[in-house]
Amino acid sequence: MQPNDVAQYLKAHPEFFEQYADLLADIFIPHPHGGHAISITERQILTLREKGRLLESKLAELLQFGEENDAIGEKVHRLGLALIDAAGRDQALERFAYNLTEDFAVPHVAVRIWGVDAG
Repeated sequence: MQPNDVAQYLKAHPEFFEQYADLLADIFIPHPHGGHAISITERQILTLREKGRLLESKLAELLQFGEENDAIGEKVHRLGLALIDAAGRDQALERFAYNLTEDFAVPHVAVRIWGVDAG
């Protein structure tokens, strides 16, 4: 019998450890960070703690992305309001360039318009 066969059997028969509950207390497996053996329960606790740490890290990363997206959304909103409030094309272009420079930290802004009459 191969280890894969045992794993497949246990997956196919989840009631196995209900019938042989005392076996769980007698099975020891290698510690993931050392040479000594630990119980299956201890190993599950270590695995769950590691998963918890990974999930907390992922959540912190997602929260950071959300905060960054909120800040970008606020900047885009301010830009939109500035453009809506502009009196004309020239003022809209000035506000556009200003907002790109100030809010979005774009160091150099140039707007080129072709095919439009001056004015």
